[in-house]
Amino acid sequence: WGTYVGKDLLVKVVSEIATTDKQRLGRDFDSHYMDAMELQAIEAAGRILFEILVRTASWAVGSKRTDAKKLLFGTMSKRLLDAGRVWFCQRELGLGRSFLQNYCKRNISPENCLLIGI
Repeated sequence: WGTYVGKDLLVKVVSEIATTDKQRLGRDFDSHYMDAMELQAIEAAGRILFEILVRTASWAVGSKRTDAKKLLFGTMSKRLLDAGRVWFCQRELGLGRSFLQNYCKRNISPENCLLIGI
């Protein structure tokens, strides 16, 4: 978590979900006035989301006996982690046209996605 460059994006996503939930529940909410406890909870939720993504990403490269649903979920987890890296390249490094590119078929290599920073 400490070295993952996309953690700000995960925290932002969790914050937006929390905001939407509060608005849906009819509570007054202004993100500028969140108390410290709420910010800590959002940070903790981002960290938990990260841990889930890291643990499930390994399912994308599991053995051929891996359940198809786990394989799909693992691949999605990898792409979400990669999306955080793309976001970091775009926002923090100023590489605004950065993107992910598949370079071969999945049956050749399950790790077939390349981050291109431009």
